[in-house]
Amino acid sequence: MIAHYDAPQSGDLIPPLIQFRAGMRHPSANQIDLATQCEGAHCKLGGMMQMLTLMHRTPTASEMRAFRRDELTLAFAVEEGIIFLLYRFGECLIGDASFTVHLLPVRPSGDEPENSGRLLVSTILDLSTGLLSALRTTTLPEDFATSLADAIKVQRAQPWNGKAAHLKAIADVQDRLGVEDLFQRALARTVVRSTH
Repeated sequence: MIAHYDAPQSGDLIPPLIQFRAGMRHPSANQIDLATQCEGAHCKLGGMMQMLTLMHRTPTASEMRAFRRDELTLAFAVEEGIIFLLYRFGECLIGDASFTVHLLPVRPSGDEPENSGRLLVSTILDLSTGLLSALRTTTLPEDFATSLADAIKVQRAQPWNGKAAHLKAIADVQDRLGVEDLFQRALARTVVRSTH
């Protein structure tokens, strides 16, 4: 499967040329130590498109099927100033990915997008091979994307206490609250049905 975007769709701000293909080396594979990386997820939010990467060591057939074909429930919660993007692909892949704008490269003043893009690109990184195992694109509803953009603006305005304090805050939240707890505290939620 190839996702290729070379023109804006439905008013979304989409980068001029993006290509992802199942079976290619995952773009994140060069940024982490595949041998020691734990399974989980990470996300990059607030730009022209949103990215969600699920990291699994040899994903199972049922996980791949759920990712590609099952209903996607997406939500976000904010705890201790940290945005947690919550996902549920069917009943197989359920989790969260934490995000802070403060870990992104600093952009020149006034170069921040007014709104987050509505395109969500979700991928599975196979930690055993470094390959992109599956890809799914979703257009987020405008109200969800706006709520997420607003949460990112609030986060950007908060003081930054450094990466160590940020990692401790994530651990504290995850010790107190499981994924289902975070879903219950979500500020916005949407359900996307697969087109397959």
